[in-house]
Amino acid sequence: MPSHHHHRQQARAGPPPPPVPGFGAPPPHFGAPLPILGAPPGFGALPPHLAAPHHGFAAPPGFAPQLFQQRQQQPIHIDPAILALQHQRLPLQAPFAPVPHPVSMNLRVGPAGANESVRVGGVPVQQSRNVGQPTPQLFGQPSVRVSGMPLPPPPPPQQAAPVEEAPLPQRSIKPDDALVQQFLERYEHQEEHEAITGAPVGFLDVDACLAVIEANDVTFVVTDTGTGKSSLVPKALMDIPGARIANSQPRRTAAVNLASRVSHLRNEEVGTEVGYWVRGERCGDINKCHLMYMTSYTLLLHLIDHHEDMNFTHIIIDEFHERQPDVEVMLGLLKLAVSTKRWKVKIILMSASVELELWKQYFDGLKVGEYSTCQPRYSIHDYYMEEVCRMIGAANTAQPFKDGTASSLQLKNSLFLVKEMLKFLAQHAEPKDSILVFLPGRTVVEEITQWVATNLATQLDPIPWYRDMELAKIQASLRRPATTRKKVYLATDIAEVSLTLPDVVFVVDSGFTKKPRIDPSKRNSVVFPPLEMIWCSRSSNRQRRGRVGRVQQGFFFTMTPESYLSELVDMEPQIANSTIHELSLHTLQLCRNPIGCFNLCRVKPKRVSLQHSMAILLDGGYALKNDHPFAASEGTEVEVSKLWNEFILGSEENKDLRGEMYVTTLKGRIAQRLPLNLESSTMVYYGVVFGLENLMILAAAITSCGTPFYTIPAENDRSQKLKAIKSTANVIKSYSFGLPSDVIAALGVTIAFKKQRCAGLSEDGEEHWCLENCVMRSRLGDILRLEDQIKDQLSAQIPFVDVKDPEDQETLLTRYAALVSLLAAGSHLERALFVENEPRTAQREKRVGPSIFLGLDALSDLFVASVCPWNVQSVVVPLSIQTKYGKLLGNFATQLQPKVFNVMLLLLAPQITYEIRDEEVLFEVELYHTKLCMRCDPLTGNDIIRTRQTMCAKMVIMRHQMMKQVSPTDESLDGVLAASGINLPQSVSKALDVSPFLRFIVDKINNTVATEFGRDVSPAPRATYRPQKWSILVSAGNGILTFVPPAPPVPTTTLDDGNATTTETFVEGDDE
Repeated sequence: MPSHHHHRQQARAGPPPPPVPGFGAPPPHFGAPLPILGAPPGFGALPPHLAAPHHGFAAPPGFAPQLFQQRQQQPIHIDPAILALQHQRLPLQAPFAPVPHPVSMNLRVGPAGANESVRVGGVPVQQSRNVGQPTPQLFGQPSVRVSGMPLPPPPPPQQAAPVEEAPLPQRSIKPDDALVQQFLERYEHQEEHEAITGAPVGFLDVDACLAVIEANDVTFVVTDTGTGKSSLVPKALMDIPGARIANSQPRRTAAVNLASRVSHLRNEEVGTEVGYWVRGERCGDINKCHLMYMTSYTLLLHLIDHHEDMNFTHIIIDEFHERQPDVEVMLGLLKLAVSTKRWKVKIILMSASVELELWKQYFDGLKVGEYSTCQPRYSIHDYYMEEVCRMIGAANTAQPFKDGTASSLQLKNSLFLVKEMLKFLAQHAEPKDSILVFLPGRTVVEEITQWVATNLATQLDPIPWYRDMELAKIQASLRRPATTRKKVYLATDIAEVSLTLPDVVFVVDSGFTKKPRIDPSKRNSVVFPPLEMIWCSRSSNRQRRGRVGRVQQGFFFTMTPESYLSELVDMEPQIANSTIHELSLHTLQLCRNPIGCFNLCRVKPKRVSLQHSMAILLDGGYALKNDHPFAASEGTEVEVSKLWNEFILGSEENKDLRGEMYVTTLKGRIAQRLPLNLESSTMVYYGVVFGLENLMILAAAITSCGTPFYTIPAENDRSQKLKAIKSTANVIKSYSFGLPSDVIAALGVTIAFKKQRCAGLSEDGEEHWCLENCVMRSRLGDILRLEDQIKDQLSAQIPFVDVKDPEDQETLLTRYAALVSLLAAGSHLERALFVENEPRTAQREKRVGPSIFLGLDALSDLFVASVCPWNVQSVVVPLSIQTKYGKLLGNFATQLQPKVFNVMLLLLAPQITYEIRDEEVLFEVELYHTKLCMRCDPLTGNDIIRTRQTMCAKMVIMRHQMMKQVSPTDESLDGVLAASGINLPQSVSKALDVSPFLRFIVDKINNTVATEFGRDVSPAPRATYRPQKWSILVSAGNGILTFVPPAPPVPTTTLDDGNATTTETFVEGDDE
């Protein structure tokens, strides 16, 4: 049997592939497929005169081969004139032109300590309380500046080689014996573990801190890492009568770990008085626990959902220097609520570093206090790149600092030094003293993990640690005593915050991290902000250093040159470099204009990000403008708090705000209440509409958490990597039901895992099963927990039948695999790509073909195993897209025939216009500034319109169920449906099962049903197109309106940069 890889090559080199069947053959471990349903009720028989075979819908203009050549010559751009059509969107200054963004930095540089010369082992050492002159103060704990001998002079500027040409460091010099001896003598005085376990971390005066909190509205607790502020202060607040505390953490690992820590200090079980709530998991009742540790986004959603009475007396924002977008919005709302006496709550902001003066200005009008008196207990010895090179005997290849970004060779240099430092510590450190290594990203963590296991397995015990690692494994590693091997934690920046690792004595810092960064002039960057490799900021450097010196003296080895310290700056806040679709949608529950909420923030999102987010909400059908014909009926009093809307829009920050107001649709309301992104929420929404709730909920959980499949890391050899990927792809194919859809394969393996768990398989058996099937057990656990949370939150809005038995889920998937694949792709319509390039051509041109809607240039990610072949002349919808090394790479994809994609587009697009003629029906779809025009025969056109009307009828029922909390069998539903004006056959109106309609139409297009069509389909001439009707998927009517051309927008305000006019006013302010 030919290999999967060979099959792909043949498919790409040969003629276009045959049509994708509507239902693929199930894998051998699933049951036999159920019979295909016939035509649903409401569809008439085909007239006998339609005898010629039908070849599907015409490709839209973007699909025509002659137009592809033109699109290659003319890059896709956004016509500003289109922005005013249909939705009167926010006009752009230019197609994502750069926007001036003033940034002011206030870098706190501490005074240099008085230097005094001492001798350790005959070597002169320069010692200071802070890092001595001329180095700025980065860290607050006692620091010992190592200076065994003069540093080698830097190369002359005129001879300095570019960073990209820097050679890799080699062991070309003799190690500095004096410096090594100095380290060994310091290490001889290391405290014993038994004497320090459970000892206080620092000298935090809890009573003094509580006094400051009690006397002020806002309190800044600024102490060094490891002083206990994340655990001791919340624990003490619990002793205040009537106190209810919410403590937000930037990462779920920290939230769970801290809840366990404080519960242990109180000698009680987690969930009794101290609980936690993170996505997919909750321990303890939020209404009963006096202290809840929550991720910041979870807390924000809770505050929005309970804006009338949030039921907290103290809100702690921990590690707030990271300033995620949700933290920025939450601080803006808290500031407004406290200043207007809307909420009576104490705000406590905790961090090891903060620009106090700027934040005090932000909270002007409130009583602001500060607690920063905390004496550290243990010293930390700092070794920068210059000293590290001298200790291990490597050449120092540091180059002049350049704008904070890092080249690939700089990363290689850093990883070389990290490996050499691990060899050094493996030789000199005691087994009981562990090592924490900070690395930039999961890929690097896995690479170094494999290197340690191959080269230092007898001396080091590697423990990988990144976002997808199961927390229980990390905690088990912490409890596991070291024997003959030293534990080495290989972590991303997830290990920077709110965790005390008592056994860690050494921190080895690569000096790098990955952060998103938006370039307003680049379309790809705005839609999918790339993760850039950069040097760590001052605050990150301080956080990493603070992982040691907590319970004993520590050693900090960083690959950051000391000469860079004065150049390191804090990154621009994440809200300025992130997509804000979900935040914009959630804020609509409080304010009818998201800009009003963002204007409350200290730092605002970039204008292009906000414009793109509003286009996503409007075009995706999550929201409507106030002047939309259905706005009055779609937006009800339960959707938005009128009082909060007045508070926000009437605030000082919004006194100049002008522009459109928005209302949320049923689709948007469901998305607002689910712990998912927009696309995953849409999958759940379609599941409810089409009666496939259980499968689509699980598919949404998989898409949100990520595919459970993974390829076992191979060596850097490219051929070995491709061989491992091919092996994994064969496993994925066995679960794919013969469909070119990764999401179906992921569903199949997840249900199979459920069956194994229900059969009573042990944990070791589960691990073995996951290894055989190339899946991550921890990822599967996250998926199943999130699935349960989605079901709980959806059932609180709309009742549905919960199918829990994996055997029954398997039966459903066997029958509806093709529909689930279509709906999953339909939830990500904007990402669709038309494949016109063979793999080699695609890699050379950096694009597989034109992006249908977003104007993106994307490629298939060759280093991610997949069952989607990306065949030429097909449409591929990647559910996951990432930017790597300047390329947009798609994976976890579904492949469709263009004619099937056209059907899906016409059925699922929130709004379409159409014209019925004697012998054809013309359709036009406009999404994300792109128009597609198609035509088909009257019978198929009527089927599409009738299906959309049935979907609207289902939405009317869903809306009534959600508003009135009635069961699906309630008699009042008949009157609601009749009042909507939808004229459906009685058999259809009673069942309202939409899935047979979609199956019937797709089966006809795929020629899997023995019917014939009367004519071919060709591109519709747009010049002669005169739309008569407007089909809108809403829950307030029958979904059909008479088409009225929208009036051109009237600009009301000129942006302050003078480049464009808009109907919105966005108060920029300073970005600090």
